[in-house]
Amino acid sequence: MSRNQFLQDQRIKRKMPLSEQQETAIQSIINDFNTITTAVPGGGKTTLLLELCKRIEKEILVLAYNADLASKMNELLEKNNLQDRVRCFTFHGLCSN
Repeated sequence: MSRNQFLQDQRIKRKMPLSEQQETAIQSIINDFNTITTAVPGGGKTTLLLELCKRIEKEILVLAYNADLASKMNELLEKNNLQDRVRCFTFHGLCSN
């Protein structure tokens, strides 16, 4: 496990509060604004996405860049009992499904 993955796992396990920037991004998305989120590795993008999935009570499709990211996100979705309404695929995986 890389250092960034370890830090991300610790942030999720400890339920650290979202940063002001993360909260602003979530509110923008909830209010139907197109939003682009960029951050360094370990900057909280996965935490942001997971929190967003918890708050939006609709079916959600997450597209991941590669299979490792999709697998990690699916593990987090299962741990948070979100797998029934949130699905994560790679672009290729979505087309193959």
